Amino acid sequence: MAAKPVVKKVTRSQRIRHGWRLGLRLRDSFVIIGTLVLVAEVGVIGLLAYRAATNVTPSASTLRRTLGLETEGPPLAEGMNAWIRHVTADLNPTPQYSLKNQRLWAFQPVTIVGFTPDRQWTMVTAALANGRITSGWVLTERIQSNNPAADAVQETGWVTVTAAEGAVLRAGPDLNADGWGAAPKGQKLRKLARLARGSFGADEHDFLLIENRGPGGRKGQAWVFEPQVAPASGPN
Repeated sequence: MAAKPVVKKVTRSQRIRHGWRLGLRLRDSFVIIGTLVLVAEVGVIGLLAYRAATNVTPSASTLRRTLGLETEGPPLAEGMNAWIRHVTADLNPTPQYSLKNQRLWAFQPVTIVGFTPDRQWTMVTAALANGRITSGWVLTERIQSNNPAADAVQETGWVTVTAAEGAVLRAGPDLNADGWGAAPKGQKLRKLARLARGSFGADEHDFLLIENRGPGGRKGQAWVFEPQVAPASGPN
């Protein structure tokens, strides 16, 4: 009499692992997206556990930016100074998207001029990288009334650029804020203020507000990431 074949019992976890591997081999979009989500969640949990173990608590501003939220500020009104949110915004010639738009960078200051009746679009004035003042329409959801540098404290002195690639001159105190140039290595910059550690965008390192002398002796202000500079004794 022939022996009965031995059927190995497959557990539920083994079936799940086999199906998951098969889905990855077949490049199933559901399985791939699910894997990426799980990896991201594990990474975030690990980061928060590390911060808790090292007594470094992520500021509320970091969590708000991660979730795409902003601190509630005063309601937007005509004549108010405001700022582009942590994503860039298109400045359109009319209250609708246009291929002739110009780019406003994250945390760039603007002045509110008016709104469409449904307040979906806001007319603003802003300074471009070349210093020219221009106006146009921006989606209202791309504007915030809370000042990203509200927690800055005055701190005068000098720093010199030490990063080989230069210090990026940013519109706001955050690595999400795009820059309009860089101060080359070795250049001296006058320090005006510091964004205190733990405030908006400054959980790991500080951001410094500096004065940068432009062409013709013009003075402009910008934010630099502190690891890209070092303390200096003076302008010479």
